[in-house]
Amino acid sequence: MKFARFTSFSFLSNFGFYNPQEISILEKEGKVAKLLQDNKWLVQVPLAKPFITRFLTIQTNNSVCAENIPSLNIELDGMIEAFEAMASASPTFENHQPDALVFELHSHLATRKMARNNVIERNTAKVISYKADLRNHNAENFHAMLQRGQKVLWALDVDGYLSIGDPQGNKHSVVAAGKVVKGAGIAQIKMCDRTDLYWSMKDTTSRASELERRAVATSNGKEKTELLDVAEHLRLQADDFRNVLRGFIPPLDIQRIIELDFDSGHYAPREAWKASTAAWNEAGYIVEWSKTAKFV
Repeated sequence: MKFARFTSFSFLSNFGFYNPQEISILEKEGKVAKLLQDNKWLVQVPLAKPFITRFLTIQTNNSVCAENIPSLNIELDGMIEAFEAMASASPTFENHQPDALVFELHSHLATRKMARNNVIERNTAKVISYKADLRNHNAENFHAMLQRGQKVLWALDVDGYLSIGDPQGNKHSVVAAGKVVKGAGIAQIKMCDRTDLYWSMKDTTSRASELERRAVATSNGKEKTELLDVAEHLRLQADDFRNVLRGFIPPLDIQRIIELDFDSGHYAPREAWKASTAAWNEAGYIVEWSKTAKFV
């Protein structure tokens, strides 16, 4: 038989001309298509991609023989079951190492104190939380930390806070404040090499300015000389970046594609795509799941 495939996800105008077995196939195809339409985030889920690829193959095959119908029914039933399970899943994950949390928090706070006192780089061990219904609260700092282009720890807790933290001096348990989470792992803005270099130049320039401000503020001659020496080195490094970037037009807006995985020893989340994707989308990012990470 020949199937005139859908141009939209609805019943065919000549639906009544098909026999019951053919109608069953068309109904199931429509159900699969509606599941994908209602849950667009599924196209980003690694586990769903083989089903979607196979579904597209079925959809482009307009010649379906009667002997193919039983196997097609089984395949489509499997797709429906898989997509419904993914769409309804809302798993949560507890910290597997709760006894270590107090020590981890003390270590984090000690590192942050050193950063605030300018002993180490000011963003070291920093944690920033974001929530969609408090869009302006911490949003600027949240986006700025991601735009540095470096990998960050991320955690989505059950209260809806999406938190990110510098990997140095941090653990996922600290980033999530010990809460139960809906997702956690590693995140990094996806950008081209030249955009990455541009933000490195901006960050290097900012660090040089910070050191120069500290040099002006100190009365210690030796410390002043050391700070200015390091600042001069950073200025030269920033100049090298500018030479490489000659002719490059910097991005007008923040980079919006975020690459995620579920690499967290403290929480070990699995199949937490729905809540995680929704939270990052609400924060203004398009999610891509890492193609190289072990846990996605």
